[in-house]
Amino acid sequence: MFVLFLTISIGTKIEWKDNNLCKINRRVNLKINLQKKRIANFKVLLIHNAWALIYFFLYARIVV
Repeated sequence: MFVLFLTISIGTKIEWKDNNLCKINRRVNLKINLQKKRIANFKVLLIHNAWALIYFFLYARIVV
């Protein structure tokens, strides 16, 4: 459970960093940046959801 919490917290930190970078870059080019941000956030969410599922199944296996 600790590892699961760790992955989720790392995921939110990455997302927060991405959002900050996007705010700075928005002045340069709004449209391209929004697309990049959407893709980056989706990738981060996808990766962390996959890890969460893997850890959940491993945890369930150990308990059962």
